[in-house]
Amino acid sequence: MSDSSVPVNAAPTAEPERRTEGRRITGVWMVGQPDQKGWQQQVHLTVAYYKSHGYTANLCVRHERTTSLGTEIRFDVGSATTRVDHQPGTRFHAATLTRVYDTALATVRRRYENNDDRIVAFFTLAARDLTPLGTDTGLDETTGAE
Repeated sequence: MSDSSVPVNAAPTAEPERRTEGRRITGVWMVGQPDQKGWQQQVHLTVAYYKSHGYTANLCVRHERTTSLGTEIRFDVGSATTRVDHQPGTRFHAATLTRVYDTALATVRRRYENNDDRIVAFFTLAARDLTPLGTDTGLDETTGAE
């Protein structure tokens, strides 16, 4: 199952696979190669709109594999999640969702290039062993600024 064309570590500088559904946009990067059981580690940047809460961008790790029964998805219990951005909003606007996604993607890339440990850790194969970070944001809780 080894393919030398698949990088051991992904980087957010690569363009993620973009998935849009309803009030959510997710960018997906593959990290390394699938393990012996077929589980592919992925990093997800998910931007979603929640009524009366606004737009939230989070980075997390998940694993996916395809079997004869279909696609299985595994979110590791207690795995790290990092909030990348939050924008208030009382009404949903698709253009705002796209803008928040683009801003969050740029933020992830900038923080990765600046060697921010909270971001770099997601893009390594060791990410499946990340220490739970709760809702670590890397943002000032009062202003939302980094």
